[in-house]
Amino acid sequence: MSETEAEDRDAAAIAALRRRQDRFLTETLPGALAMVNLEEADGPVPVEVAPGRDIFGRTCVLRVGGRDWRFWFGLNVFRLFAIHFVPVDLQNPLFRAACERHEAEDFIDWLRRDVFAFTFGGAEKIGYDVNWEVIEVDGRRFVSVWAVALCETDFLERPELRLFWAQDLAMMTESFIRNAVRAELTFDPAVSPRPV
Repeated sequence: MSETEAEDRDAAAIAALRRRQDRFLTETLPGALAMVNLEEADGPVPVEVAPGRDIFGRTCVLRVGGRDWRFWFGLNVFRLFAIHFVPVDLQNPLFRAACERHEAEDFIDWLRRDVFAFTFGGAEKIGYDVNWEVIEVDGRRFVSVWAVALCETDFLERPELRLFWAQDLAMMTESFIRNAVRAELTFDPAVSPRPV
C-alpha cells in the first residue's frame, strides 16, 4: 500500500468515526432521552438537538412540564461528557434552610451533598468523574457541573455500548431533572450549557 493510499484510508476511517460520533449525539442519545419518565411530562418527552455543533458536542433541549431543560453532551470518540449549568441562587429557600453560610461555594456544597448526591454519586460508581465549578456567563453566576467518562475504545463500533451509555446519560438526566424540581431550582432557558 502506498503512502497516499494509507492516508486516504485513514482519512476515510476518521470521516466514518465522525459520522458515528454525530449519529450517537443526534439519534441514539436523543432516542434514549425521549424515554425519560417524569411526572411533569404527559407522555414521551420531546427532545430537540439544537442546530449547530462545536468540536464534538451538541446541546439537547428536553421539554418537560412547559419548561425547557438544556444539557450539553459531547463525545470525543470514546470520552463522553455531560454538562449542566445550575444558576447560583443564594435565595433558594431550601438552600437557605440547609446552610448557615450563603456563599457560592456553600451553594456548590449543597448541590453536591443534598440535591444531586444520588444523581452524580451513581454516575461516579460506573466511572464518571464529576466536577463542580462556579462560572460567570453574561454577567450571571452558574455552577457548571460536568461529568466525564472514558468508554471502551471501540465504543463507536459496538451497538450494545452505544445503547448502554445513551441510556445511562438519559437516566442521569432524568435524575437531574427530578432532583432539580424537588430542590426548587430555577433555570434560564436562554443559557445553554457548554464547555468552559
